[in-house]
Amino acid sequence: MVLAVANFPVGIDIEFTQRKNNVLAIARNYFFGREVEQLFSLPFDQQRERFFDYWTLKEAYMKARGEGIALGLSNFGFQLCDSGRISLYLSSSIDDTPADWKFSCLTPELDYRLSIAAKTPADLRPIFQEVIPLVSLTDLAW
Repeated sequence: MVLAVANFPVGIDIEFTQRKNNVLAIARNYFFGREVEQLFSLPFDQQRERFFDYWTLKEAYMKARGEGIALGLSNFGFQLCDSGRISLYLSSSIDDTPADWKFSCLTPELDYRLSIAAKTPADLRPIFQEVIPLVSLTDLAW
């Protein structure tokens, strides 16, 4: 489970990367043009991992905006630089300012990809903690 606590819009997505699906076909049909070009320019053995970078970034951004898939996966995209910097690109149909957003993409555990999108001027510095499992259960009278 992943939880974010913030005083600004934030979205998170985590995906299991070893699912059996044709990620390249999904990218070709639904991703932003630059993402498709970048994805297919990579060596084949790196394409699946980069697909999940893009996918989780897209999901995190849509969740942070509160619009979900209706935003349209091909209306925005990301560029991941070797320096670790992540840039957001928007089509003219999306009213937003890419510079207002910060992104993080990481591998918390083997075969999982996690991305965070946050609309904040501050640097994004996630803190990760292990939570003690549930030890008791109390019904709430709501």
